[in-house]
Amino acid sequence: MIVVNQLLTGYDSKYINTLYLDRRFSSPEQYVQAISRTNRVLNDQKQMGQVVYYRLCQSVKEDIEKAFDIYSNENIAQKIFISDIENNIAQMNEIFSEIKKVFESTNIKNFSSAPQNKSGKRKFVNEFNKLAKLYRIISLQLFNWDTW
Repeated sequence: MIVVNQLLTGYDSKYINTLYLDRRFSSPEQYVQAISRTNRVLNDQKQMGQVVYYRLCQSVKEDIEKAFDIYSNENIAQKIFISDIENNIAQMNEIFSEIKKVFESTNIKNFSSAPQNKSGKRKFVNEFNKLAKLYRIISLQLFNWDTW
């Protein structure tokens, strides 16, 4: 999606997935408005949007952090920016280890069946959801099973 000032307000499409920025905005609210164009949930395939900025990357990142500090009632910078792919893969490996422990603690070999006890099921579902979310993120980062 190419955003010009006319599309920053009043334009809403749940299909917009990616916003490409090649300049800094003059005000914090413009960042919030622009990013809001991508964050509409559509279905299981579109749970988030992404913003790609090409120039002045560190400056734009700082501008976005400041904008959300002003317009958010919590520190959400950690939720807005994703870690680099290496960190995300390391985190996925940690989550997988937790899932593996759930199965090992119930003597289920090779993930052949789901845990039957309530706490095991709950732990598995929670960890699997974290894993699925990270997988969606690294897919956006061009993750390829063959290279990792």
